[in-house]
Amino acid sequence: MNPEFSENKTVWSKERSAYGYDRLLYFNPRMSKGDWWRSGQLNRITPDYYQRALAGQLKGEMERYESLDEVIDIYTDKQKLFLDAGCGDGKLLVGLHSRGYMAEGIEAEAATVRKIKDLFPYLRISQGNALKIERENEYYGTYISLGVIEHRRQGPEAFLREAWRVLIPGGILLVSVPYINIVRRIKTLFNIYKRRQMPEENFFQYVFSHKEFVHLLDLTGFRLLNTREYGLIYGLIVEDLPLLRKYYIRNGTFRKMLGWVGTNFKRRNYLSNMMLFICRKIV
Repeated sequence: MNPEFSENKTVWSKERSAYGYDRLLYFNPRMSKGDWWRSGQLNRITPDYYQRALAGQLKGEMERYESLDEVIDIYTDKQKLFLDAGCGDGKLLVGLHSRGYMAEGIEAEAATVRKIKDLFPYLRISQGNALKIERENEYYGTYISLGVIEHRRQGPEAFLREAWRVLIPGGILLVSVPYINIVRRIKTLFNIYKRRQMPEENFFQYVFSHKEFVHLLDLTGFRLLNTREYGLIYGLIVEDLPLLRKYYIRNGTFRKMLGWVGTNFKRRNYLSNMMLFICRKIV
């Protein structure tokens, strides 16, 4: 199997960022970002999909929110307004509402928003642009955005600046992006990810090093408090080492081992697909 192609048919590349760090890039020659989101989101929006969220559980499939319950309980204030920017299928928003949070969400896809509103007319969700949030300065106590800001070809800085604008002084930013874990770092050192020219319309997302993303947070007025990782299984068997997929399916001991690592090393296991950055706005 060509290591430059993952199971989701994205092409890997790399470049040197303006800040002097290596970044990885995904290009998807077969499907635009909008098509990819719509194809997944609309099919998921059914009553059964939200049963755990309605019970107040913030955990999702494939470990997506495996440590969010703990993070939100520790770092956020239930009495202050919560924004889910780029809320997708709204599952997190439903879970927050069920836990008693004053939360609202914005999502770019109008069809997704309509379908969610049909199921949950009480939810505070609207079509919106996370680069231009229609709220006054210092409006929210917590801003969360999971797996969104890496998809802007010009970089995530504009998202972070807008998050800083709408957060109150001392407000909490919870933002996650794909990061260069140890497997991706080794592949980079051995030049498995090659620099290549691809059509700009096929750009899908960036993958950041921990150091670069902390640098971006510093530049935009946020202080890092902590991190969590999630998506260990997806990162290993789909993105990074797809040859492990059959072994994972067939070997129960291996599945249990990965599950144990994901559960017990949430803060740093060096293998996961995504990193959640827990930050505070500084003035």
